[in-house]
Amino acid sequence: MREIKFRGKATMSDKEMEELNLVHSNGWVYGNLIKDGQLAFIVGPVADWDSDYLAHEWWLIVENETVGQATGLKDKNGTEIYEGDIVMYYKNNPRSVVVYNAGGFCLYTNGVYDPFYELDGRLKVVGNIHQHPELLNN
Repeated sequence: MREIKFRGKATMSDKEMEELNLVHSNGWVYGNLIKDGQLAFIVGPVADWDSDYLAHEWWLIVENETVGQATGLKDKNGTEIYEGDIVMYYKNNPRSVVVYNAGGFCLYTNGVYDPFYELDGRLKVVGNIHQHPELLNN
């Protein structure tokens, strides 16, 4: 069974996360998702639990709009592909955004949704819509 995981951009600064020894990649954290209204949390592994409570090793508030689920696929360089990633599959083709639509992950390119499981080994992640929106200006 594949692991269901998410990523999000932490609201805490990189420096604060480093002081707390929290693992991140340029402010992005990876783990499970908990949502409470408009708040989104990425949480680490379960540290302790019983019938009354559940405690995670760590949890961080993330920017709600940056949350993306892992597709379970990797690009041609072995990089995990997440919802919100910008990918390209041929050098001269327009770039696409990985989105979840109609019950599955697909590529959104110039107003068209296409399944991308067939392109799995040829895709290359070039950025994401939150940090690099300019990459969509084909």
